[in-house]
Amino acid sequence: MQFTTTTVDYTDVQYDLVPFTTTSYIITTTTDKIFPTHTTTIKCTPSIANPSFYLQATNAPSVNNKYIQAYPQPFSNNVRQSQKIPKFTRYKDVASVFYLDSKSRLLSPNYNGTLYAFADNFNDFQLFEWLERGEINANSYLLYATCTLQPPSGRFDGGYQELTCKTDGTWGLHIFQYCPLYMEFYDTGLVLGAEASPETPDCQNIVFLAVPVCK
Repeated sequence: MQFTTTTVDYTDVQYDLVPFTTTSYIITTTTDKIFPTHTTTIKCTPSIANPSFYLQATNAPSVNNKYIQAYPQPFSNNVRQSQKIPKFTRYKDVASVFYLDSKSRLLSPNYNGTLYAFADNFNDFQLFEWLERGEINANSYLLYATCTLQPPSGRFDGGYQELTCKTDGTWGLHIFQYCPLYMEFYDTGLVLGAEASPETPDCQNIVFLAVPVCK
């Protein structure tokens, strides 16, 4: 069977450190930051060896059938410029594209370079995020997430492979959960944990389907 290489465009949102100040009614001043979007084109070959895919959430009522969009962190002046958090969107054309490298790390092509999935090694329940490789390598408490595309379980429509991830640190994180309560504090609710936490905080087990970019 011959595969044809094509190109796929998707929207990549950037965090540009270009603050601007607005003043309202003389007494209120706020500083905002610009979040421009870029259209990123990637080559896409529908091969079995290393497919590109979207990540579609299922089994978690709050975000069912939505796709992950790696999105800049908007709430902190000290956040690393390349760092992105998982948001969820209904629209595939603005969802992020992912693939696995030769070390099974979860990567996403980015306007300014490739981003790698990681989690902290502080405890057994950590936020799941993306960052440039140099930043992860420079911080011993940041751990790459290594992932596997499992065969379809038969529990979900579409017959898609299912993504599982883990870290090799102290805690052995390996269970995805979505915690709506975390949205209030971190603007994201996706967690990788050492065990399920259905009650404290109130979290939902989540499964990610690897929806092929190229078919």
